[in-house]
Amino acid sequence: MHACIVVSLMAGVRPEEARAIGWEEDVDLDGNPPSVAVLRADRAGGDTKTPRPRRALKLAQMAVKALREWQMDQAAEREAAGSHWQDTGTVFTTVTGTPLGARHIRKMFQEESGRSCPPRLPGSSRGRQG
Repeated sequence: MHACIVVSLMAGVRPEEARAIGWEEDVDLDGNPPSVAVLRADRAGGDTKTPRPRRALKLAQMAVKALREWQMDQAAEREAAGSHWQDTGTVFTTVTGTPLGARHIRKMFQEESGRSCPPRLPGSSRGRQG
């Protein structure tokens, strides 16, 4: 789920917004500039986006590359899942096509940050030291 992290960090997409992004209606990798529309937020209480924060965000080339790679990986997952694939149209999904849950995204971010950050110092109550 490298693409989810890259899009979140490079475009400022919140995790609950990333979970709601759809390939067809929200992603324009060939636009000038490439962009992602943030129209919905997938939260426990439902979509809580008001019209004002709905926005289109420009995508850096790193994010475009990550999304193109993820699109190919997701196609391979779709093929491998066969009849178990659930076509939700969302960008960030499980290996069977279901949307990622909030817990899954939090865990993914924690795992990735744990690999790229040095461990906490003993007795430190602050964030990661670096």
